[in-house]
Amino acid sequence: MLFTSVHQATTISGFVLSILIFALNLYLSYGLIKNILKLMKFEKQDVNIYKNKTIINLIYAFVFIIMPILFVILVILFGIIAVNFDNAKIDTYSLVFSIIMIIYIASAIVFDVYILKIANGAIIIFKNNKLAMIDKIIDNSNIINTRNDDKRKKIIINFVDLETESQQGQIKIKYHWKLKDFLIDNNIKNSFD
Repeated sequence: MLFTSVHQATTISGFVLSILIFALNLYLSYGLIKNILKLMKFEKQDVNIYKNKTIINLIYAFVFIIMPILFVILVILFGIIAVNFDNAKIDTYSLVFSIIMIIYIASAIVFDVYILKIANGAIIIFKNNKLAMIDKIIDNSNIINTRNDDKRKKIIINFVDLETESQQGQIKIKYHWKLKDFLIDNNIKNSFD
């Protein structure tokens, strides 16, 4: 009996945790998708635009496919386990639930840590002498320097940040040669090697 109650407690706490993770990712995803769609409206205008389709497709895959499917599987498994707590097959369902839960948590960590980090390089627009990204708009005159790191993994934009007291901001974007060319073509101050 104790073994079954441990399975019950683990399953219930795992389900509550999955709901909290889903709510957090829903909140983060909503803001991200809203900003991407806002920037994509500029495509109809005559502006210079850089789109990294790989990053955009990765964001869409996580937001609309991977995370929702894993959450639905968890809800279905939880329903099966809740109905069949006294069944002998509950151990198998609990094990499958735990495995899917671990995959779900790993996916949420990848989304929250990696995808949101590289999202700044998904879409960049240059209009009216301003550089617009997912979460920042920088006036070209405020850009101090743009460069890549030594290993060419990131493009670093240093700028005067009028919104904060530190007066200097920095944005790191995943390196792509098309982004580098985009910044050079739009006469953004740079020291690319």
